Amino acid sequence: MTKQLIRDANSDRAFKKNGFLKMSLLSPATLNAISAIFKKYETEHQRVAKKIPFHSTQDSAEAELNRKVDQELKTLLAGELEKHFCNYRLLMGSFLIKEPGPDSALLPHQDWNFTNESEHICFNIWIPVEATTIDNGALRILPGSHAIIPTIRPNYVYPWAFEAAADLIHESMQDVKTQPGECVLINHAVIHGSHPNFSDKPRVAAALCIVPKEAEVLHYICDDGKTLEQYRLEPEDLFSLEKGVRPPSDCLKFKGRYEFPKVSSAKMKQWLLQQKKGETETLPARLFKNPDYAESLNRLGCCLLPLASEESCEKLMTLFREKIEKATISGLYANHNKNMVEQNAFISKAIHAILEKELNAQFENYDYFIGHFMVKSPHTTEEFSLHQDWNIVDENRFSSYQVWIPLATVDHANGGLFFLPGSHRLYDNYRSGSFGLTRVASDEIIAPYVAGAVIPKGTAFVYSNALFHASHPNLSDQFRVSLIVNIVQKNTPSFYFHKNIQEQTVDCFKLGSDDLLQHLPSLEKGLVPHEMTLADKVKPEQFFDNAAVTSKMLSRDLDELKLQDPAFFVRPALHIAKDRDLEAVLHTQGYVQLPFLNRQETDKLQKLFEAHCDLNSYERPRYTSLEFADFETRNIFYNAIRETIAGKLDLILKNYKIPILQFFVKMPSSDGDINFHTDTTLLLNPHLEPHYAVWIPLQDVDEHNGTITVVPESHLWYNGISSPFVTWSFLPYLDNIRERAVNLNIKAGQLIIFDNRLIHSSTFNTSSKPRISVAGRVTHQLSKYYSFYKKEGAENIFSIFEEPDNLYLDERWSPGQITSPTGRYAGEITQPSPSPSLIEI
Repeated sequence: MTKQLIRDANSDRAFKKNGFLKMSLLSPATLNAISAIFKKYETEHQRVAKKIPFHSTQDSAEAELNRKVDQELKTLLAGELEKHFCNYRLLMGSFLIKEPGPDSALLPHQDWNFTNESEHICFNIWIPVEATTIDNGALRILPGSHAIIPTIRPNYVYPWAFEAAADLIHESMQDVKTQPGECVLINHAVIHGSHPNFSDKPRVAAALCIVPKEAEVLHYICDDGKTLEQYRLEPEDLFSLEKGVRPPSDCLKFKGRYEFPKVSSAKMKQWLLQQKKGETETLPARLFKNPDYAESLNRLGCCLLPLASEESCEKLMTLFREKIEKATISGLYANHNKNMVEQNAFISKAIHAILEKELNAQFENYDYFIGHFMVKSPHTTEEFSLHQDWNIVDENRFSSYQVWIPLATVDHANGGLFFLPGSHRLYDNYRSGSFGLTRVASDEIIAPYVAGAVIPKGTAFVYSNALFHASHPNLSDQFRVSLIVNIVQKNTPSFYFHKNIQEQTVDCFKLGSDDLLQHLPSLEKGLVPHEMTLADKVKPEQFFDNAAVTSKMLSRDLDELKLQDPAFFVRPALHIAKDRDLEAVLHTQGYVQLPFLNRQETDKLQKLFEAHCDLNSYERPRYTSLEFADFETRNIFYNAIRETIAGKLDLILKNYKIPILQFFVKMPSSDGDINFHTDTTLLLNPHLEPHYAVWIPLQDVDEHNGTITVVPESHLWYNGISSPFVTWSFLPYLDNIRERAVNLNIKAGQLIIFDNRLIHSSTFNTSSKPRISVAGRVTHQLSKYYSFYKKEGAENIFSIFEEPDNLYLDERWSPGQITSPTGRYAGEITQPSPSPSLIEI
């Protein structure tokens, strides 16, 4: 959250909510002084006026003029601004002039980004030198529009996010008139414009750009509508900025494919209706102690977190054996609507007693509602179709979540879960026995939107009751035993929502956990027992038809979500990239190239390598220090490399850890005996957790001396295991992969960061010198590491071991082991086959 920038706290809150703020700021004497500065440079501005009816000082393309105007405005206004603002710094000051005439109108737009808006805001202080009215070009603003969706507004050619709704926006904007001495703060992301100037003279305003004191100054370039370049600038560089002109190349931070978001006219109408009703989109109440899990749940509708210990899992399994296992279980079995009420109440309380401490360790401000077992019998060939669970709270105001915990590791082969990311945000619908549930088969239409998860024993899959989720068939020989704990926001009223067709109302009956267990068979039929208490009646605008939801409807509505955030389906649930714009490029094309180490730092690493390694002692054409160095040297390398790069990684990453750091050598006249591949998997769910490779050459590399070769977007093709013991899934497609491969030209010390699933290789080293680089991995600090070993006698079943964070620094580790000497056995998983329809080659 951006720090307070306006000294008056109420004004600061109003500005952050609305995206603009009108405030009295300057005396008549100060306004006269601003006018005098403009008169001083009026001739220079008039040269531009002949070409551009609405123009700024920057449109002169004269750096010296920009610098002089900036300095004089800052000198004049600095003292006055200090009285009203805090924790800020001024960027560029300039004049904005609207010449008389009908062509001077400024259409709805957003201003350029000048910083990382996922962490900071940037705004202009707009100071007209005289009163502004509709007749002389007053501002028009759409309040709150800065918060509809995050956007990048580059210089210069790009598809504006709100183009499809421009007419609707134009009709909905508010006029902002000012008296002499009043200014308007305008968030660069808020949609604004201005009326034409029909007076007989230019409308002159001064403008100063403000960013938080600690914010980095950035500039974005796009000239083809799909390739984004981000530049790091110093304030002095702003004087030379021109429309359509790139800053110096040494300012470039990254460049890559970027999909610009789009807001449809329908989405805009919905947002405007919410604003008219006084509604705003709010985050769910925070029940997680860790905000990273809370963000995942809000964005995707779910998260994975470690919960039940080995001891708790054993106690829960014992409870299952004692109370349920002897029952007749066929297909999908939920004990809370099968057994006697007293037994279900006992099971719910027993689950709470076993898990209470562990639930308290992860959640806060919550109440335990109910717990029950959910079992799928062996050789169950039907999937449990995509659906939403009942809502038992008002989901517009309060939160309730399901906490699903398997008592053995589950995947697609033994009844594991799959879901539609983000689908909890699609429909504001009631779901109960009388309203019915949404049920959708996972056909070929919805398949591209589905995400699965491998969930280890005791790990919780926490999801919103509104999330569309399902479970695979259980084709194994074992019962898939799991349990569900339902938690609700603390002190939240819970209800059974009954569809009263006769009165066209939603009847809200008080529903406690005892009521649910007592009356569930009746409630599932839409029958409300007479002893339940009616608490409220709600008159909806219309009843949402849950039975009408189809895969076609879901895919259409998920596409709408994707338009608003094109990287939605490829971003992980957890984040370690500080800059969401960089993250969007990384997850769209699979890699990003960044400036990183300087010459002194690369020389330091080169000397470190040479001090411990004799290049002539290794016969292999390609090798890593992790494979060939002894235990002591591995640790020396890891610590020294980390010390060199950690400070700079901290500038671009957060909440991360580094399991691997090593030197990577490709000898002269060698292809390295390696073809296209994906790196060894360390995580169970690399599509839900960030898992990045980092690669830094210590000398300039290109196609002639062993540079990295990447296949853009290939990280999106498959989420299966990559391991020395697994046959690589893409061997049949090598010819197609080679056609799509791109060789990167990389300067010494530059960083290539890429998704661990990205298909890559390196070129033949035709030079006379070895190519030496640093290679490593980074993951989220909450991630757990695993190793995978093929089960004897099974084609695609693998034993998995939960490994320590320092796996590769452990003295017991060595390459080529056939089982783990360091990890804890965590079950088995079945390797899925990649779907040809999802491999875009």
